Amino acid sequence: MVKKGYRAEKRRIEEMKEGGWIGFRVSGSVGAQDIIFIRKDPFTGELEIRIEQVKSTRKNKFYFDKQARSEWMRLRELSKRLGVQCFFVIYFTRNRKKKILKIEGDCPENITVS
Repeated sequence: MVKKGYRAEKRRIEEMKEGGWIGFRVSGSVGAQDIIFIRKDPFTGELEIRIEQVKSTRKNKFYFDKQARSEWMRLRELSKRLGVQCFFVIYFTRNRKKKILKIEGDCPENITVS
């Protein structure tokens, strides 16, 4: 049986492929990151890197529990240390919508789909 997290990660990799990104899943997600994306900037030719944590929920609201808050904080520190952009991507499967949050500042309590 395939877990919903795996499906969401594969879906995100396919979405980003359209923008020229190559995605690498971090199996088991020991750290805060699920996927590392790399591409050459189409305008400057410089290498771009972004790190994403992918979540999936059937509800209309995603609550940042202890684990999600910890992942947010670790991504924030990673972003500062490496100078790369980090994001939290939340799929709301019932509504077929997603929210992409850039990791900046404190972790929100929750995110509601509109």
